[in-house]
Amino acid sequence: MKAIVISKESKNDSSIKNCLANTKGISNLVVDKINHKFIFEFSTHNVIEGVREKLISLGFDFEFVF
Repeated sequence: MKAIVISKESKNDSSIKNCLANTKGISNLVVDKINHKFIFEFSTHNVIEGVREKLISLGFDFEFVF
Protein backbone atom coordinates (compact mmCIF):
# COMPACT_ATOMS: atom_id res chain seq x y z
CA MET A 1 0.00 0.00 0.00
CA LYS A 2 1.19 3.52 -0.70
CA ALA A 3 0.95 6.71 1.29
CA ILE A 4 2.16 10.28 1.03
CA VAL A 5 3.16 12.55 3.88
CA ILE A 6 2.98 16.23 2.99
CA SER A 7 5.03 18.47 5.22
CA LYS A 8 3.46 21.84 5.94
CA GLU A 9 6.74 23.37 7.12
CA SER A 10 9.90 22.88 5.05
CA LYS A 11 12.11 23.18 8.13
CA ASN A 12 10.81 19.76 9.26
CA ASP A 13 11.48 17.94 5.98
CA SER A 14 14.82 16.44 7.02
CA SER A 15 13.47 15.16 10.33
CA ILE A 16 10.37 13.66 8.70
CA LYS A 17 12.55 11.94 6.10
CA ASN A 18 14.74 10.44 8.83
CA CYS A 19 11.69 9.30 10.78
CA LEU A 20 10.24 7.54 7.74
CA ALA A 21 13.57 6.08 6.61
CA ASN A 22 14.19 4.55 10.05
CA THR A 23 10.75 2.98 10.43
CA LYS A 24 10.53 -0.77 9.95
CA GLY A 25 7.82 -1.71 7.44
CA ILE A 26 8.33 1.30 5.16
CA SER A 27 9.97 0.84 1.78
CA ASN A 28 10.58 2.68 -1.49
CA LEU A 29 10.76 6.12 0.12
CA VAL A 30 10.81 8.89 -2.51
CA VAL A 31 11.29 12.51 -1.49
CA ASP A 32 9.80 15.35 -3.57
CA LYS A 33 11.75 18.29 -2.14
CA ILE A 34 9.96 20.93 -4.21
CA ASN A 35 6.48 19.98 -2.98
CA HIS A 36 7.58 18.72 0.47
CA LYS A 37 6.11 15.26 -0.19
CA PHE A 38 7.35 11.90 1.06
CA ILE A 39 5.94 9.01 -0.97
CA PHE A 40 6.41 5.48 0.36
CA GLU A 41 4.99 1.99 0.59
CA PHE A 42 4.02 0.43 3.90
CA SER A 43 3.40 -3.17 4.85
CA THR A 44 0.54 -2.96 7.35
CA HIS A 45 -1.97 -0.54 8.80
CA ASN A 46 -0.12 -0.75 12.12
CA VAL A 47 3.00 0.67 10.46
CA ILE A 48 1.16 3.73 9.18
CA GLU A 49 -0.52 4.30 12.55
CA GLY A 50 2.85 4.08 14.26
CA VAL A 51 4.33 6.63 11.86
CA ARG A 52 1.39 8.96 12.39
CA GLU A 53 1.76 8.75 16.17
CA LYS A 54 5.53 9.26 15.97
CA LEU A 55 5.19 12.36 13.76
CA ILE A 56 2.52 13.82 16.04
CA SER A 57 4.60 13.18 19.15
CA LEU A 58 7.51 15.04 17.54
CA GLY A 59 5.21 18.02 16.94
CA PHE A 60 5.30 17.99 13.12
CA ASP A 61 2.52 19.60 11.10
CA PHE A 62 1.74 17.19 8.26
CA GLU A 63 -0.98 15.62 6.16
CA PHE A 64 -1.40 11.97 5.12
CA VAL A 65 -2.76 10.94 1.72
CA PHE A 66 -3.54 7.26 1.04
